[in-house]
Amino acid sequence: MYMYTPEELTQTLNELRLLGRDSLTVEVKSAHMGYPSSVAETICSFANLPDGGTIICGVDESQEFAPVGVYDVEDLRAKIIDAAQNLKPKIVVETDDITLDGHQLLIVTVPGLPVQERPCFKGNIAYQRLGDGDYPMDGYALSLMYAQRHKPHNDLQSIPNTSSEDLDKSYTEDFLHQVRLSSARLRNDSDAEILRKRNVIDAHDELTLAGLCALGDYPQQFYAGASIIGIVSVSGNARNDDRFRSEGPIPAMLEDTLAWFMRNIKNRTVTAPNGAGLIDQPEIPLVALREFVANALVHRSYERDASGKFIQIFIKRGRIEIISPGGFWGILPSQVGLVHRPAAVNEALYAICQNIRLSDGLSDGHRLIEGEGGGILAAQQALVDAGLRKAHIIDEGIQVRVIIYRPADNTQPTSIMEVSSPPQRAEIPENLSPTESQVYVALTRGPATVADIAENTELSTRQVRYALPKLIQRGLVEQKARSGRRGLVYRTLAL
Repeated sequence: MYMYTPEELTQTLNELRLLGRDSLTVEVKSAHMGYPSSVAETICSFANLPDGGTIICGVDESQEFAPVGVYDVEDLRAKIIDAAQNLKPKIVVETDDITLDGHQLLIVTVPGLPVQERPCFKGNIAYQRLGDGDYPMDGYALSLMYAQRHKPHNDLQSIPNTSSEDLDKSYTEDFLHQVRLSSARLRNDSDAEILRKRNVIDAHDELTLAGLCALGDYPQQFYAGASIIGIVSVSGNARNDDRFRSEGPIPAMLEDTLAWFMRNIKNRTVTAPNGAGLIDQPEIPLVALREFVANALVHRSYERDASGKFIQIFIKRGRIEIISPGGFWGILPSQVGLVHRPAAVNEALYAICQNIRLSDGLSDGHRLIEGEGGGILAAQQALVDAGLRKAHIIDEGIQVRVIIYRPADNTQPTSIMEVSSPPQRAEIPENLSPTESQVYVALTRGPATVADIAENTELSTRQVRYALPKLIQRGLVEQKARSGRRGLVYRTLAL
């Protein structure tokens, strides 16, 4: 069991204050006046997360996450253990009590169930964690969790009424060429033999789902959800959002999506490595965008119940989010991007895509997917080398969310050497409220409008407008009119 120190617990509560709410994996319960009624639901939803979660009892969210203490540590411990034992399957929680600011708190660590034992139920309802809340699972979530109990082989299923005539000729020819280059044993085989041995077609010459999605001319005819939906959401007005949809085989969708990124993300000016002038580079390295989208396409769930679920990509002011149906298999979320090992959800599809090269002019003939898990490692390193935070990869049980953080606006040329150093953590002035702290931290990344701050912090514009005058009054922030544009921009005086 992990044991919090008072310092670590204080840091965790400070992070929740900045967030302004509970997180995906940390929930606070007051438990000051009695046993919290929703503890069982929270334990159930945490058990359905791969990495579980933590409940901190004796902290009041309505008092800006202040420690208030629990009514009776031993009685609360006994009741929480009993509640966990009454779930199906039974959950063995670990508890630890700690004193913080003179108040006794109870820390409850909930382990994530092995994928073979999910979902967990309270009575007849399975709960899932969405954001900072616990919600009953719908039919889709339940079906997907049951399907994940076994190693997926859906990509090997045959697609009736298909044949090699339904393959994209250009991508298929290149795939056959790459296979012959990489495999001496298959070099002299016929096209049909290679397609069969590499699981593109089955013994009856029908396409497999893997072959259809990787090389099919129009896979969406047979599997509607095999698409990408993209939304540019930076205006604060849904009616002005730029929407994008990509269809076709996986390599075509990846190439389309990279081109869409290039139209909608910014360039930044950097000094060339040899000092010979200035060059423009995408604000987020293309290798990172390519690898994260490719992994979403190849590792998403292709279960029957997920056939109507698209990959979703959101370009927001402060970040890019990539959401794909399904979860990881054979690797813990904490290991993704840290270990050099493959974790293919769809093994046949993964193997096919290793022999597909991109030809979009942005990828220099790069393989669609790297072997042995090296693509995510390379993507994370590219982000760090560009002075950005590593992407946050979250397995939410029924979907995987990747958050790629965009850099703050900077109009001054930056040398590549300077960009290689990760940004420093902002120092927060004392005696700021949680909302004021969030606004201040957002402004340390660069000048911003009210809409910019709301997007980057997930605060409402009303909350931002309430906090800004208080920061200005304290001499921490100033407002300036934007040259040639309507509206006001705010910046910290420390910048």
